[in-house]
Amino acid sequence: MQSENELTKKQIREFLSSELKGSQKILNDLRRERLDKTLSAIEKRDKFSIRIGELSLAIAAALTPILVIAGQPISNKEYLIIGLLIYLVTGLVTIFNTKRCLEDELDTISSMGIDLERDVERINHITSKLIFDPDNSTYKQEYVKNTKEFIRNLTTIKKRSDNINYYLDFITVGFLIATISCARAVWSFSEISYWITASLFLVGLIIVTIKSAFKAKERQLGKNYLQKELDKENNEYTDWYSKNVLKDER
Repeated sequence: MQSENELTKKQIREFLSSELKGSQKILNDLRRERLDKTLSAIEKRDKFSIRIGELSLAIAAALTPILVIAGQPISNKEYLIIGLLIYLVTGLVTIFNTKRCLEDELDTISSMGIDLERDVERINHITSKLIFDPDNSTYKQEYVKNTKEFIRNLTTIKKRSDNINYYLDFITVGFLIATISCARAVWSFSEISYWITASLFLVGLIIVTIKSAFKAKERQLGKNYLQKELDKENNEYTDWYSKNVLKDER
């Protein structure tokens, strides 16, 4: 009877181990897919930013000779100057932001993930010690401590990169406002029609920008909530593992 129970336990463990491997494969696939989409989004963001910067500087370069060597007075010249300045600011902001991002990547690439790598190495080393001596209480305590520290550090790193970035909204709004300002100099219809059109455009732009900011905030809050739930699950499992598998009664 006992051998049958042992056989049943063995079969159950083999089945659950197989299920666990399948679940882990799904988890790895999801992480890989999320990473691929994140890298793709970053690439698209950089291309959009560079394109806005290039257009802003190109238009500013085209407008400058018109203002400098114009043979006859330009109507509403002040709007053209305002648009030119906004184009220049937008273009320069994209240049310096791109430079800053490249410098940050170059500064961090040599040390990227070393802190987490250190934590993983500690867990691997203490796991090897536990395999060698499963009953050692010191090893058990170190294992639990290092595992919890790894989860805590990983959470801190994720929170550090969760800040909402309004950079794309800033350069987009700057480019469009500069365009509206420059359009005043060549507007061939009545002045009131320009101000009505410009006002409607700016109101729509403000609404779209605010809506985009709220969506970004909602995504961040949702992600933070899910991350807290995931951290809670990991911590609960670590506690269970320490008490039931490692028999740590502290």
